[in-house]
Amino acid sequence: MTAQSFGLGSAQVGVWAAEEVSAGADAFVISQVLWFDGDIEVSSLAEAVSVAGAEVDVLALRVAVGVDGVPVLVGGGELPRVEVSDVALTDEQIRVGSLARCRALGGDPERFVARSFVHRRVSGGWAWEFVAHVDRR
Repeated sequence: MTAQSFGLGSAQVGVWAAEEVSAGADAFVISQVLWFDGDIEVSSLAEAVSVAGAEVDVLALRVAVGVDGVPVLVGGGELPRVEVSDVALTDEQIRVGSLARCRALGGDPERFVARSFVHRRVSGGWAWEFVAHVDRR
């Protein structure tokens, strides 16, 4: 991605303003978990998530304040990483962990734009977790 900057849409400006008022809030963090009941090729899923993330430029955008004080989107951010865990967890443990990571991502001043996790399920199958937040650095 080039070193261009882009103006924010009205909804994005609203999120930026809300976070300026309540820094560290996790209200604008999105977390999704997809459940796979059967056996899957985990390395293929992790590779597909990595490739898809690399092809979506918006995941590498950050909000920055321009010289005129107006927030803009700039490129050059970190793309999503995929972490695969072979430790079997219950679905409830995955849900609780996902919520904890979602809240931590919202409150961390060094938060990532997006993170991906693949979890082995005790009941069989796998779960893919995706957490995203626009970083204000």
